[in-house]
Amino acid sequence: MDSDRLDKALNELWERVASRETALPALEFPIPSPEGDLQKAQKEATQEAFKSLQERQEQDRLFWQELLELKEKNIEQLGERLRAAEEKLLSLHQEHRALQEHLFESSLESASETQEEKRNLEKQKEAHRQEILLLQDIAEEARKKLETSFRHLNALQHQKEVEDQERHRQILKLRAAIQAGEKREAELKREIQDWKSKLQELEKSLQTEKEEYERKLQEAKKALESTLGEFLKERQERNQAEQDKELALQKTEELENRLQEMKLAWEAERKQWRDLWDRERSLWETHRKEFATWEERLRREREVWHRQLRGREDMELQQAAQMTRILENTTHWILKVTAVLKHFAIHGVEHPQVITTVQPIVARSKRSRLYALAAPLALLILAGAGWLGYKNLYLGLHPKAAYSLAAPENPTALAWDGSRLWIADWSGSWSALAPEKLPESRGPASFTLSAGAYHPVALAYGAGAFWSADAGQGRILKHDPQDPSKILAEYPSPGPSPIALGFRGEDLWSFDALSNKLSLHSLQNPQILWAERSLPEGISPAAFQWQENFLWILDVQKKKLLQLKALEKTFQIQRTFPLQIPWNSFVFAGPHTLWALSEGKLLQYRLR
Repeated sequence: MDSDRLDKALNELWERVASRETALPALEFPIPSPEGDLQKAQKEATQEAFKSLQERQEQDRLFWQELLELKEKNIEQLGERLRAAEEKLLSLHQEHRALQEHLFESSLESASETQEEKRNLEKQKEAHRQEILLLQDIAEEARKKLETSFRHLNALQHQKEVEDQERHRQILKLRAAIQAGEKREAELKREIQDWKSKLQELEKSLQTEKEEYERKLQEAKKALESTLGEFLKERQERNQAEQDKELALQKTEELENRLQEMKLAWEAERKQWRDLWDRERSLWETHRKEFATWEERLRREREVWHRQLRGREDMELQQAAQMTRILENTTHWILKVTAVLKHFAIHGVEHPQVITTVQPIVARSKRSRLYALAAPLALLILAGAGWLGYKNLYLGLHPKAAYSLAAPENPTALAWDGSRLWIADWSGSWSALAPEKLPESRGPASFTLSAGAYHPVALAYGAGAFWSADAGQGRILKHDPQDPSKILAEYPSPGPSPIALGFRGEDLWSFDALSNKLSLHSLQNPQILWAERSLPEGISPAAFQWQENFLWILDVQKKKLLQLKALEKTFQIQRTFPLQIPWNSFVFAGPHTLWALSEGKLLQYRLR
């Protein structure tokens, strides 16, 4: 039972006693009817006895009240001591964490503090035991006094037995409260025992840490001894190196003397070469003028060739327009012939009214039908031949320019950001080229990305950033668009061998050579795959690019550029362009402009 319930029970007991004390003078006891001094004396004696009983009850009440106040004070003191012990234990935990950062001296100080806390805890335990004994003595005295008071009440008035029984029941409740207090004391003892066990565990952990610190100290001593041995060995090696240095200095001095002799000989030879240079310079100047004349002549011939090439292109465009007109006329005649054949099929052929023989008419009708069928077939053959000629002449990849690359030794990937071409090398270096400044300019920017074993095999620009596929570590990197040397994010690739990247609008796609699958990534987290597609069998892509609903793939094994149409779940090959020379990578810089990397060269094509 807690202190609040005990106070409530005692207050109820006191209220009942007080209510009965006030009612006692009004009680009527059987008094003999005759009046006299004896009766009066008995009445006064009875009243005095009740007054003395009331005074004694008041004293008992004050005594119990003092006892309760003393108990409350003791409980508060025990709570304060318990809180102090908890605070002290918290400080011990903090000191324990601090001890982990210090070495042997801090562990000794914490051990001494732990011993002091242990003594304080023993003192508190002894004081608590004395308080428990004092409370037991007080409870025993109170029990004895209550029994005495009950015996006096039974002697004075037998009619109070019912009330005495009630009081006895209250006393039993009080005893139950005292027993509850004893249980609380037992619980406090168990808590003190728990704290003691925790303290022992803390001492064990401190002892373990002490042994660990001693072991580390021994290891540090051994390391120091080994370091001193190495220092001694290095000193010996240094002395040997100084001796070797002296010998090297002697040899250097000898070499300087020989070098001085050779310098004098070189000066004499240089003078002879200068004379020879003066003689040959006039000849070289004459050759330079001749070269300038040849360059001017070559420039003029190139301008004439360019004009002829433009004239030929205009002629080809005119031929294409003429072929278009021919196709339009052919289509018109085909429509007319189709209408005639439809009329013949519906109404039939009208024969002459007079029939002399049957066989000539049948032969003539057969010939007319053959002629009617041969005319559209001939027109269709002519139209097909015209279309094939137009396709071979005007549709396809047409080389436009070729530039040599000096900077990247092993270019592997190519990307277009809208204004510049970016080339990545297997060593991890990037370089930017401005197409309008080629071949004079080699690019306004170049850098080498230091990101571990970084070997880029594919580049792509999209969603406001650069993306690269690293074959060295099997990952996909996101780069800053203003400064691609800064890596914004890093994600593992879907497969172990990423070799190609490409954007379809705002969607990032990648291809893995081992799984042979094309994966669609989420730009928020490229580790999440929205879709995976398989390519047709027999295709080995080294690079790919998207243009609207068409996928362009560079097949390195067959040396072809493939145009595939994206269907619902598969791809269908639409066009195939054989390559004269092998490509490493390619990128579109517009709907009809294509750039490709090939054997240290940058190639420009026009797609029709």
